[in-house]
Amino acid sequence: MDNTRPHPPQPPSRPNNTILRMIGYHYHLLALLLLAAVVTAGRRHRFEPLPECSECISREDALAPGIGFDLTDSYGTAAIRYNNKSVVNLGKVEANQEYRELVERLSDPSMKLSCHSTTWEEVHCSYLRQKRRLNKLRGRPATRDVGILAKLMSQLHTLVDAHLGAGTTKSVLPTMPNLPGLEQEDLQDALQHIGLRALVTHKHGRYVWETSAAFAGIGFGLCAHPEDCDACEDEEADMPFRHTLALSLTNRSFSASYTYMQSAFRSSHEAETVRFELGLEKQGEETYWERLREVIVDVGQETEKPLDTLLLLGEGAGLPEFARTVQDAFNRLSELNIGSEVNIRLSRQGDPLYIAARGAADFAKRAQSSPPNCREPARCFEDRKIDDSQEALSDEL
Repeated sequence: MDNTRPHPPQPPSRPNNTILRMIGYHYHLLALLLLAAVVTAGRRHRFEPLPECSECISREDALAPGIGFDLTDSYGTAAIRYNNKSVVNLGKVEANQEYRELVERLSDPSMKLSCHSTTWEEVHCSYLRQKRRLNKLRGRPATRDVGILAKLMSQLHTLVDAHLGAGTTKSVLPTMPNLPGLEQEDLQDALQHIGLRALVTHKHGRYVWETSAAFAGIGFGLCAHPEDCDACEDEEADMPFRHTLALSLTNRSFSASYTYMQSAFRSSHEAETVRFELGLEKQGEETYWERLREVIVDVGQETEKPLDTLLLLGEGAGLPEFARTVQDAFNRLSELNIGSEVNIRLSRQGDPLYIAARGAADFAKRAQSSPPNCREPARCFEDRKIDDSQEALSDEL
């Protein structure tokens, strides 16, 4: 650590009155423009309307069920969301050791690839892009990491094929934990390598985080009619902000994150910790549950307002011991005047093992019904009207 103190800054020369007036004028003008934008657009995040689409979503895509993959640190799950809004949990696939080590490595912020800090980084990244392109042309995984991801995705794809029929699935929407070292391109290339396309929405900047998918999986932060972009965004803008604590317990790790969310599509972790030494496989150790409680309390104290929403994820989140530990942690947070409004209701949330995959499936279905970067004209809806007999796809498919 460099303890060298920087030289004290020299006092700037005093600007003349003309410059001050110009600065004040521009700030005033900027404030008026922002105010006009807000008045015009309400409370939406987007000030300008989406352009009209040049093509319509096909009838086939509109009818296709949405497929969601949840890729955790040690296993993957898959779920299907149908047109009649029913959701089916397909199953769980254990990941191999290579995958587990990959996720732990990508969880390290220092693993994030930098391509613009120095000339050498630019040259190195250019070389990596060319190598990636060449591997894909040869039919190989774009990178070693892509190959590892593709193996787990391929097994999940097999689960989907067993339920819907081989070759019927064309696209899926994957979700993963917040991994600083993960590139969006890796997920896309992994799916492409096994013959699938990664669905995207205009509301997700990078890939979909598990907290975002889980929030959607319990029915929060989703508009009623996603095909109408303006009405959907107006509805989402009127939704309450939820101060959320997300807790994930798998055999491999325990993670806790605090975020405040309005729309399920937008999640930003204000505080987060991932502890690979606290995975469920270590529960035999003395003071294991006490250490989990301490982590929950530490992250829970980062919120500026009382916590009002709890997300439980992972294969161990349904254990009675974990529920007691979480309740003890919130009792402690209540004593600190934090989280007094939280009520743990596992029955309402459903199975924590599948909650993120179910949310990803809902995102997938919405992505298939509404294009990401444009607005469909009215003729598109007329051309693909879906009657009740077509829409009522059975859960037994």
